[in-house]
Amino acid sequence: MAIHNTALREPLRWNFSFNEIERRSVSTSASIFLDTTLAVREAVREGGGVSVLPDYAIGDDLETGCLIHVLPQWRLPVGGIQVVFPSARFRPVKVRTFVEVLANVEKERSATKHPMSSRDAD
Repeated sequence: MAIHNTALREPLRWNFSFNEIERRSVSTSASIFLDTTLAVREAVREGGGVSVLPDYAIGDDLETGCLIHVLPQWRLPVGGIQVVFPSARFRPVKVRTFVEVLANVEKERSATKHPMSSRDAD
């Protein structure tokens, strides 16, 4: 059973790569459709099925064993984090600092991606 995030460009197609050479595109069907990453994560945590989730949203769950990485040898495309704020002549220090922290966290986490998770691998 799959849980899909309708906020994604193609929620029913998962594109995987293996060793930067082999690529697979998987068309899936879902029994649950949600429109936010956190809602998808909660549905997966409650045993609703498997899904594609970003590492920043599930890192703690993977470390504690609440979720497991189903296909650790396969990777999904990198999505990144977008920061949007109004233009201003003088950007407040706290905004610059926050953006720098996000950029550093993203760099650290890009080394280990967790493209798919589930409560159990069956």
